[in-house]
Amino acid sequence: MSTAQTTPQASSWTAPTVRLEPEASLWAGLLAARKAPDGASTFRSELGLPAQGPVVMSGHQAEIWHPGILTKMIALREFAARTHAAVAWVVVDQDSNEPGLVRYPSRLGGGPGGPGRLISATWNVGRLMGAADIPTASRSPWTDADLDPNWGDRPAATPGVACGLARIRDALRRNAAQPTLAAALAAAPAALAGEVVEAPTMCMASAIARTGAFADIVERMRSDWAVCARAYNDAAAASPGAGLKPLAIDRGELPLWRLGAGQPRRRVYAAQLQEIPIAELAPRALLMTAILREFGCDLFIHGLGGGIYDHATERWMGEWLGWALAPSVVATGTCVLPLRSDPPPSDLEVGRAVWQAHHARHDPGVLGDAWARRRKQDLVAEIADHRRRGEDPAPSFDELHRLLSRVRIENAAGLDALVRRAQELRQGLADAKVAGDRTWAFALYDAEQLVALRDRVRARFTGGGR
Repeated sequence: MSTAQTTPQASSWTAPTVRLEPEASLWAGLLAARKAPDGASTFRSELGLPAQGPVVMSGHQAEIWHPGILTKMIALREFAARTHAAVAWVVVDQDSNEPGLVRYPSRLGGGPGGPGRLISATWNVGRLMGAADIPTASRSPWTDADLDPNWGDRPAATPGVACGLARIRDALRRNAAQPTLAAALAAAPAALAGEVVEAPTMCMASAIARTGAFADIVERMRSDWAVCARAYNDAAAASPGAGLKPLAIDRGELPLWRLGAGQPRRRVYAAQLQEIPIAELAPRALLMTAILREFGCDLFIHGLGGGIYDHATERWMGEWLGWALAPSVVATGTCVLPLRSDPPPSDLEVGRAVWQAHHARHDPGVLGDAWARRRKQDLVAEIADHRRRGEDPAPSFDELHRLLSRVRIENAAGLDALVRRAQELRQGLADAKVAGDRTWAFALYDAEQLVALRDRVRARFTGGGR
């Protein structure tokens, strides 16, 4: 990370947290118990991976990731170093994420009276937004003319964030000479992370279509597509937390994409398999991790989302093909940018302040006027008594309104102070949500924070921390 970034004081940011499931001490046993199936060596050679010896794999979409994804790469390296395994990072380039949009924290307002309020802004890095649903594998990389040198009309929240945005821009510029947008967006974050972790071998998910294992699976789909699709849907239904959409069996939908240069990805149906060249096919998410865990690696490191949906992958492949996939583990981490020095207010504090600001207009006791509070209570009782007797309560009502109006005038400064306090706490809570966002691009963080994240992961593998 650049030393030009403003280094936060230790008290201005929270130490990173790391989550590993299961504990790091159990990973080596999972790797040792794995026996790669026939065909694994050939598949790995076809992807440019070592044909012999254990392989540990992880990956993500082509974009500038947040620290949780960086944690996966760090865990990948730390674990492999202790087990002498090869490492690989799969770039999910058949996905149609929009990598040209980078979110960053900004401030609105501010000046002599305060620092302004925190908001989430978006920088369209290279004006790269294209037609909807075009995978990064099917898009050309940018040129220098595409890259936006500024962050739009929103200033960065801190000098460190501005420095991080500049580093992202420069990394994208240095890695633009790639065949696809996915390749460029895989190289840039790997370069940005280079001072914290050595990048593993990169392989594109779309390259799976060029392997013999993929051709065999497509042939199996041709011969019994309905069995494949029903097993997929059964597995999706058994994992409701994964949010998997079932295949349209009535139309013969299969877990494949059809890709074309500059074209939106298209769903694939059984009736089309004879006419679509296999080079234009790509596996969808569950099929991708199934193939990689069967043939490509001996341990797969997921993030939180993958750790949920891949239970469906295991069930689907066990039922359809009888595969027992390589074990998977989960690694993620959380870092917080140093955007606030004071602790955030609680929901209870905010709610109490809002209630006081509203209630003070109707209850003089909130403003410290005990006599007016007692008189108000007496008048309320009088009004109720008049109504019970069928008498006109208007005189008591008028006196009550005059009383409250006088109290508000006499205590205008106190009322304003309560309103300001409620507004400040509400804004503090909104600021805290921005400041506590764990999904800012990792390059926006100070080197000290990312080194602390790496060290926290390393300690988990050496038994030195949780």
